[in-house]
Amino acid sequence: MDTWWEKESLLKFESPTSIFIAAPSGSGKTVFTKNILKHANGMFKVPISKIFFCYSMWQKLYNEMENEIKNIQFYKGLPTMDTLNEWGAVEGHKIIVFDDLMMQGVESEELVQLMCVGSHHANITIIFLIQNIFQKGKSMRTASLNCHYFILFQNRRDMLQIQTLGRQIFPGKTKFFMDAYQRSISKSYGYLVVDINPHSDKSYQLRTDILPGQDTIVYQPEK
Repeated sequence: MDTWWEKESLLKFESPTSIFIAAPSGSGKTVFTKNILKHANGMFKVPISKIFFCYSMWQKLYNEMENEIKNIQFYKGLPTMDTLNEWGAVEGHKIIVFDDLMMQGVESEELVQLMCVGSHHANITIIFLIQNIFQKGKSMRTASLNCHYFILFQNRRDMLQIQTLGRQIFPGKTKFFMDAYQRSISKSYGYLVVDINPHSDKSYQLRTDILPGQDTIVYQPEK
């Protein structure tokens, strides 16, 4: 018989919220996102009614996602404001995923409005799959400042980005942050969840292995 932790995360995401999943190409972030969406009702505090997945180029993995994930709809490119308003009018808690569309959206007013106003009022969780945490452009700066969760995969080519984020979130505790990051990425496709949601318990701010059925690991500074 299934037990609850095989279907639900031990520490669910606040809802609605905003999530950055950051990693270079080929690091497993899209597969990880698929697993979050597949178990969405066990990953978020509020169940999901609809998932909108925006992409730039079709991948074979999307075929699997169409077959395995309920209520998912794919959309090529960045949605217009009219489309976003249509999605926002759908009843219940929605997810909009932007898969490596940041180069197209760096100056997008639609993304700025979605992050600043639309997400909370329209009950929309936003997930960005990105390669660069500090992508230049008005919309990406706004998105970054409004992000509640960073999920960081291994990035050997640009550790400075990770260190900079650590200094911003954990001033004076960057070593603790970097130690947690290194430990979390030490295994294949490892990642670190950085939780800065204002409603979250700060005791669980850094963690890994968050999917249903996994024993979640929480990193805390030595006292």
